[in-house]
Parts: sequence; C-alpha cells; structure tokens
Amino acid sequence: MSMFTITTFEDRFQQHLKETFNVKTNIERNTVNDKSKGDKSRIIIKITGETNNVENALNDLMNLFLSLRTRKFDDKTGKE
Repeated sequence: MSMFTITTFEDRFQQHLKETFNVKTNIERNTVNDKSKGDKSRIIIKITGETNNVENALNDLMNLFLSLRTRKFDDKTGKE
C-alpha cells in the first residue's frame, strides 16, 4: 500500500473518514519477518465510532481498495 507512504494521503484519508462518517481512524505500521519471504510491511487501519458510522466507513474503505488497479511491468520487455 504505497499510498500510505504519502503523508498528505494519510492525513486526507483520516480527515475524510472523520468528516464524512464521524469516526476516528488510527493507522499502525508493523513489520513481520517471514523466514521464506523476508520482511513484510503491514498496515493496520483501526476505525472507531458508532456501529453504523464504522460500517459505512468500512464500506467506503473497501470501495477505495476495490477501485485500485495494480500493474506489474516486466523490466526486460516493458510489457505488462
């Protein structure tokens, strides 16, 4: 989730959820060591507030993630 490395994105993301759904968002970063794959960064998003507000915020968050597209390019040929 490279977008969370951008400070302004994280700030705007939290502000959007607060203003739109009246919830508080806490973003935590963890590094997990997997012996076979090496270190992996993990982002945990905790949303607190009234149940309906949290559910609506989670739906909005899922829609955001579902709208993302990942492209992988082959360095040798430049093809997807």
